[in-house]
Amino acid sequence: EFSLPDSVANFSYRGQFYVAEIPKEGVQRVGLVTKNFSPIFTSALMRFEFKLENPVKLVARISKATGEVEPLEHPILLQNILVSNEAISTKGALPYTFTHSFLGTHANVLRFMSVEDKVRETGNKLALEQHFFDLSEAEANAFLTSAVHLSDRLGASETHHPVFRNCATMVMRIIKEGLKKEDPRLSALDRTHLNISKYNGSTLRSFLQNKGLLSAEKYPDLAQDPSVAVDRVVKQTLLKECVLESFGAGN
Repeated sequence: EFSLPDSVANFSYRGQFYVAEIPKEGVQRVGLVTKNFSPIFTSALMRFEFKLENPVKLVARISKATGEVEPLEHPILLQNILVSNEAISTKGALPYTFTHSFLGTHANVLRFMSVEDKVRETGNKLALEQHFFDLSEAEANAFLTSAVHLSDRLGASETHHPVFRNCATMVMRIIKEGLKKEDPRLSALDRTHLNISKYNGSTLRSFLQNKGLLSAEKYPDLAQDPSVAVDRVVKQTLLKECVLESFGAGN
């Protein structure tokens, strides 16, 4: 079993990178978010919702120009974060397109980011559908630990492939590493997980629902979900002088 490190670098928030302190416990829900960016392909990412008393803390800003770390006077506190596999261009690579993605010139990076960043990145044209996993609190925390360790272990060392090493396969890896070895659901995934379920987010979603890991209930679009549409909620008792910021804060 692994424990979480004290902090994670390169957390994306409002177009800048931060050092984020991830609580070792406190995840109350884990969601699968899917985005239909074409009639055929759907991307997949994970949402982690934390208890108000255990938020993620952005404690320092990282300069894009110099890489220097500047501590913040007051941490930025986030109740919701997203974990998303991103294909980044390596040196000399062509801009990312579906055709170019087969060339092996892009790397996978497991990116931690705010809900606000993903919503702004997606825009108003594409829906961000949500379904939540059926997990205990311990299992939800284990999924987070799995994501952090997988991100740290892979770095940018893995070549992206649009079918076999993509956002949906990364979600599956987080799930499989987060479940205990004796969990019958893990053996079910190993036993019946066909390649077709890894191609995109929609087939992955159906597969996980059929295996009893994911709820069939559809929740509000991520951009409209009231549980993340928090405008500068100040928790004086629990958070003292810190400000809890989530989607829409400061707009």
